[in-house]
Amino acid sequence: MNAPDVAITEASVGAGLSTVFTFAALSLVKNYKANLSHSPTTLFFMLFLTACLSYFMIQLPDFGSHNAPVHLHVAPYYVENTEKAIGIPNIVTAVLASFRGYDTFGETIVVFTAALCIMLILEEKESD
Repeated sequence: MNAPDVAITEASVGAGLSTVFTFAALSLVKNYKANLSHSPTTLFFMLFLTACLSYFMIQLPDFGSHNAPVHLHVAPYYVENTEKAIGIPNIVTAVLASFRGYDTFGETIVVFTAALCIMLILEEKESD
């Protein structure tokens, strides 16, 4: 996909924030033991669902394949017209900054909101 800036953002959000949120949530939950029982019907249903999903996953095109049906008409347009339409020679930068500007802005909002939530969760309470 050749978009290292998006990959770095996704990796940091996925790895860092998920871990912090998980530990913060676990610290707020009381420990208790539950008596869980599993029926054979549920097990059969889950195995059937796993088999179906596995079968359909095999049928999908390879990730990032330029021969995937979704890329056959979209990718050539961006490759041919990006520099003419925007004037930025780097296609990844042009797509993120212009064509997907709202999406990039949304990612920025998500990262900012996550950072704000972490600050609020880890904020020390003042003792009275």
